[in-house]
Amino acid sequence: MEKLSVSIQQIYAKNASSLSFEENYRHAYNLVIAKQGKMLYDGLVKLICENLDIFAREKLIPVFPRTELDGRDSMEMCQAGELFVKVFREVWDDHESSMSKISDLVKYMDRVYTQSANVPKITEQGSKLFLSELIHSTKYPILAQLNATILLLIRMERNGTAINRSAMKQCVDVLLTLRDTSIKAVFESTVYKLNLESEILQESDIYYTNRAKEMLDLHDLSEYLKLAESFINAEQDRTHSYLSFHTSVPLQNILISKILTPILPDYSRDRKQRVLLGEKDDQRGVRRGRCRHDKAKHGWEEGGEASAKSMAVQTAIKWMTDVLALKDHFDRLLANSWGGEVSMQTAINEAFESFINTNKRAAEFVSLFIDDHLKKGTKLKTESEMNTLIDRTISIFRFISDKDVFEHRMWLRVYPETGGMFHDIRLSGELTDSFRGFIQRVTEGDDSAVTIDMQTSILTAGIWPITNTTDFGRFYNTRHSGRKLSWQPNYGSADIRVAFKTRKHELNLTTAAMIVFLAFSDVEIGQELEYSEIKEATGLPDVDLQRQLQSLACAKYKVLRKHPASRSVSTTDTFTFNYDFSAPLQRIKIQTVASKAESNEERRETEEKVEEERKLQTEACIVRVMKDRKHMAHNDLINEVTRQLASRFTPVPVAIKKRIEALIEKEYLERGGDKKSYNYLA
Repeated sequence: MEKLSVSIQQIYAKNASSLSFEENYRHAYNLVIAKQGKMLYDGLVKLICENLDIFAREKLIPVFPRTELDGRDSMEMCQAGELFVKVFREVWDDHESSMSKISDLVKYMDRVYTQSANVPKITEQGSKLFLSELIHSTKYPILAQLNATILLLIRMERNGTAINRSAMKQCVDVLLTLRDTSIKAVFESTVYKLNLESEILQESDIYYTNRAKEMLDLHDLSEYLKLAESFINAEQDRTHSYLSFHTSVPLQNILISKILTPILPDYSRDRKQRVLLGEKDDQRGVRRGRCRHDKAKHGWEEGGEASAKSMAVQTAIKWMTDVLALKDHFDRLLANSWGGEVSMQTAINEAFESFINTNKRAAEFVSLFIDDHLKKGTKLKTESEMNTLIDRTISIFRFISDKDVFEHRMWLRVYPETGGMFHDIRLSGELTDSFRGFIQRVTEGDDSAVTIDMQTSILTAGIWPITNTTDFGRFYNTRHSGRKLSWQPNYGSADIRVAFKTRKHELNLTTAAMIVFLAFSDVEIGQELEYSEIKEATGLPDVDLQRQLQSLACAKYKVLRKHPASRSVSTTDTFTFNYDFSAPLQRIKIQTVASKAESNEERRETEEKVEEERKLQTEACIVRVMKDRKHMAHNDLINEVTRQLASRFTPVPVAIKKRIEALIEKEYLERGGDKKSYNYLA
């Protein structure tokens, strides 16, 4: 162990290039083989703690900055704070680099001892020690100093001093990486959330309370709101640049409560009546200030929800008429009083979506309203008026979340009105004609070419009703007793929008992959699902489930994490949603992993399908032959059927005989008087 200790000290001293990896690996291996795994593990922990203490004492303590704004030069204080956060990140990088090299030396210990002793692997233990021995050190106030420095730099930036945002981001990233593993939720367990975010919000609360008082004394309402808008933009930029995006919402709430809310009553008393009456308001600064936060949305939601509660008990026609009138009213307000402000448009749309969906029968009411007017047709309205009414109704339909309820009622009415199905029919006809022309040009002059006419239907996903598949299945089964109709959902695809840690991505998946991925929609980030749980939730067979999990967790785009990490999937694996997934493209197509070779189960299933198809082909051939000959001897029939099927496969006489017996039972054939021949029954 002593020799290994010397090597580890060399690693921390950045002299790893002079070490023999093989020799040190063998030394650690021999210790584990000799049942000295605990001694090795405890010795490593002790060495890591000692070096973390050296990091703190020799690197961090000497650069502790002053964190109180006093008479000192602000630039000097800013540089001292930036130096401290830079050194903190350097200490973390040195620690991670050293842990990576140490982990390489003791891989055998990680693979054998840590699992049997139920202790963390050395890299995971290294992160825990960095958290407990350095950040939460009882000897040095490192966390308090780090928080105070970050708050100081934020305060200085708010006051107009330019700071090194890159250094701040690198420092904050460390606090977002380190977490308390006893807490399952990923962000909630980070050092940033547990120790820093609350102090940032508290500091912001105090800062903007004081700024609001100063602004009210020095500025009129228009200037005040311009400053408020600049504060909102600055804080959004700050959270996106070097703080966590999770901090954005509570920080915006502080700005609303401390900066905007105090001045809204004064403004409302003067302007409320004019705005509700639809009169123009020239103070665009006021409009922008009110648009930039959710206060406006909240007001519309409160009024809308009250209206929805009263309208929901009325008839569908009255409810829809009132909703359309309310929508027209706010459209006029948007155009006349808010100048088409995009943020206010968004707030109104969100408010309508919220209160319309409080009425659980909204989808039914919309369908009944459209149905009523389509039945009346042009008796009461002109064609132009009908089209306008349909367009206005569709604008309400867009706010409904339970669109499937509406679809079941209105598929065959709304989409013909909007032209979706007719467009598909016309487009399919044009494409078919173009395809025929293409084939004709390709085969022109080739007398040996055989062309087959083909009719194709190109349909837009989501427009055509899918319930007809069930009806067609029933119809097909009544026409054919010996056939099986199979739908192929694996040829379908789906687009899912997913919010990952850094950005949202739109994933294009196969239908089966979508079913597997959605099994993780109701679990917390970081929570594992066992293979058996996913199988129970999706109902997919093992072969298909393993291929889809391999596509999602082991291929190019790993939107799931597999434990343990490997290229194959087994029934003992567990999976988690990869919240940290990132990719340069916003839209990603996840391909299904191709099967390299059939498994025994797949091979058996394929053979069964082939055998079943051969039975049907053999029976069809026997019926064709007997229908033509009417009467044949047994051996002649066997020979003729074998000859006709030879181009596809070579049937054995026993199989042909079994199919003859089956046709006799179905009363297609009967035995002749000599029992060695067969007659065809018309």
